[in-house]
Amino acid sequence: MKTLIYSYTGRRRSKKKKGKAGLYGLGLIFLMSVAAGLLYVLYMLFPVAENSREKQTVVIEQGTSTEAAAEQLKNQQLIRHAGVFQYYSYLRPDSLKAGTYRLSASMSAGEIAGALEAGEQAQEPVVSITVLEGRSLEQIARISAKNADFSEEKFMETATDDSFIRSLSESYSFIQQPNNQNEIRYALEGYLSPQTYEYYGESPEAEVIIKDMIERTNKTMVEFSNQIADSSWTVREIWTIASIVEREAMQAEDRAPIAGVIENRLGKNMRLEMDPTVAYALGEHRLRTSFKDLQVSSPYNTYRNRGLPPGPIASPGTQSIQAALSPERTKALYFYARPNGDVIYNETYEQHTRTQNKYESEWENQ
Repeated sequence: MKTLIYSYTGRRRSKKKKGKAGLYGLGLIFLMSVAAGLLYVLYMLFPVAENSREKQTVVIEQGTSTEAAAEQLKNQQLIRHAGVFQYYSYLRPDSLKAGTYRLSASMSAGEIAGALEAGEQAQEPVVSITVLEGRSLEQIARISAKNADFSEEKFMETATDDSFIRSLSESYSFIQQPNNQNEIRYALEGYLSPQTYEYYGESPEAEVIIKDMIERTNKTMVEFSNQIADSSWTVREIWTIASIVEREAMQAEDRAPIAGVIENRLGKNMRLEMDPTVAYALGEHRLRTSFKDLQVSSPYNTYRNRGLPPGPIASPGTQSIQAALSPERTKALYFYARPNGDVIYNETYEQHTRTQNKYESEWENQ
């Protein structure tokens, strides 16, 4: 009997131990889940892009709910999670105020909420530089100097400085080292992205502006990364083709067909014979080129040299980059642009000559 009693009570004690161990385990899982949840919420309050230098305009209309404001901020990629931001805002003592704000993805959710609660209205930029598609480095230098507190010469001096280019090439693989530029006129040509750049507080130095333009181009390359990886062209070749398309196409619908002509001529080892490359070789912006112009000795002159120029001749926009990556598949080897913007495509030289003879007089009054 004693043995039986001992055995029985031992089994009951074992169940109690197992029950306690189970409770401890559940408690530990619960605490770990709470900790993980808190870490997730904290992470959602971190900046989206801590190193971003860009600022976006955010307009919060009168009567906008916190939920709608949070969704707007998420859509503009200024916060990580709309729901977390919404509840975080509820926990703060002040409410969001309507107004126009300048916010950056480098700001934390707390900083953004603080700005919206304080009603810190957006200020006018001290410097605003708009770079249009198809502008060359020298043209961008002129535009930047006109709007900032430095000279055109200072911009060009910075943009061509070997040590500066070397430092950029270490961060951006598409920029060639000074000793690897070969026949390239400017290492940064084509890579100062068309966009509007705004600066607040103090007027920036040329180096800051150039870096921002290069970073914008880098982001564009990331956006096209899958297509670039699938292309048979290098990044430099893609940007070179895109820059020629940008300078040749007067209408958006002609970008892909012109890119197709370029690809077709390269495939047949024909000279491209693109007038914008001659204008770049001459260092001038021209609508038309003369027979004498076509004789200029330059690696950029595609009337004298086969293949692509050494590098881009201007900064292309995203539509021209897309065209270079996805040219229209036709048999056209020639195109003729009329002053009214119409472009006529031909497959043979004889057809092209007839087109040229028919419409050439239109350019005489231009």
